[in-house]
Parts: sequence; structure tokens; C-alpha cells
Amino acid sequence: YWQVSISGLLNYESHPEIAARPVGPKPFPLQLCQVNVNDPSTPFDPISATLPFQFKEEETWFADVILPVPVPRLFTYRVPRDLAEAIQIGARVIVQFGKTKVLTAVVGRLHHTPPTKYQAKYVLELLDETPLVTPYQLELFGWMAEYYMCCIGEVMNMALPSGLKISSQSKVQFNPDFDYPELLTPHEAAILEELKKQDSLSYDELARLAEVTNVYHLIKSQVGKRAILVLALASCRNVGKARQSCSTIS
Repeated sequence: YWQVSISGLLNYESHPEIAARPVGPKPFPLQLCQVNVNDPSTPFDPISATLPFQFKEEETWFADVILPVPVPRLFTYRVPRDLAEAIQIGARVIVQFGKTKVLTAVVGRLHHTPPTKYQAKYVLELLDETPLVTPYQLELFGWMAEYYMCCIGEVMNMALPSGLKISSQSKVQFNPDFDYPELLTPHEAAILEELKKQDSLSYDELARLAEVTNVYHLIKSQVGKRAILVLALASCRNVGKARQSCSTIS
């Protein structure tokens, strides 16, 4: 009758119905069984018993992020599957805020609970392999927001240098100090040659030039190789006109 290669797993007295079944041409490989067939209260099913394991439903991660906006709360975004294992609290991420605006946010919390009042948008890109902001600094951001009666996003916006905050208003420029062309892929090298001919390009212009939809991944790669600079347009109240602050994302 049924062939069992692991002794002690199958109790024929507890399952007399097995003895009445004919021997098939190929016995089920019960050695893969993870079902406790010694439990008389558990019905024996040779089909399910051959499964080596039971598939567990994959959990969806959500990130509560700090955005540089004067709103007294965090915003929840859905973490893509390819970023679920890499994302960490304190890391910078690129997210869409509103219909067209794109901002740099800092992850403040990770969990599995989706928002109830709106459908969470996806995180567009992860900028840091290791957290840029420490837990102590996040706690300090919260304390400063409470003490000075402002929003934690405003504190974060003042705390991070402009070159560390990518937004849809930012522009990119060729780094004249870049001396390592061997680090670039052929596609990146072609984009950089075109970028040399321009004073600067917006993210949309760079996306059209590169013919990609997710331009933030390209910018992250080029910045990491020190091939481009990010230009952040800042408001200067004392002078009354805009000035450009250029710095490299570390």
C-alpha cells in the first residue's frame, strides 16, 4: 500500500482508510510531507501531503515619510516589492506629492497598515542604502517641531542641505570635476555627453533625453558616480531674488 520512507510518521491504525486504497502506479512521495499524519483528528489527504510547504502570502510594506511641507503629520506611501528589503527608517526616498510635484522625503516609520482615507502612492526611488538620518536626529526633529510650534517637515527641510533634497524643481548639471568615465554604462555616457552641451536640465528634460520613465534611478546612479551635480533653486529673502545653490548628493 502507500509507501512511506519516514518511519513513525504514518499510523495505519489511526487512518484505516489508507489500507482500503489501492496502490497506484507511482506512490506519492510522502517523504516531502510536512503534515502531522499521526494526529487522528486531522483528515489525511495524500494530495496535500505531497506538498513540500505551504505558501505564505507576501506582506506589503508601507512607509510613513516626513515631507518638507508645513503639514503637521506624516504621509503614507506604499513600498514597491523591489525596495522592500532595502528600505530603512531614516533613509531618503523620492515620492510624488500631489499630481505633478516630486519631493525628497525621509522614512519615519515602516509598517503593514494601508491608509484608510486615501490610496497610497508608490515610493518612486530609494536614495540611501544606509539611513542618512539617525534615530536620534528623527527624535530631535520631533522635539524641535513641538518646542518651536512648527511642523516636523519644516524642521527636516531646514536640517538637510539643499543638495540632499531632490525635487521636481531641481535641475542637473555636468560635474566638471568628473574624471572617471570608465564607471559609466554606455547609456549613461551618452546622456552625459548631451548634458555637457547644456547649462542645466530639468528632470523632465533629462527624462525625455534619456527616454526613460523613472529618471530618479538614473540621477541616483549618476550622482553616486559623481558625474552630475544637483542644482536646487532656493529663495533668498534678503536679496529678494532666487539664487542657485549647487552641491553634490553624498
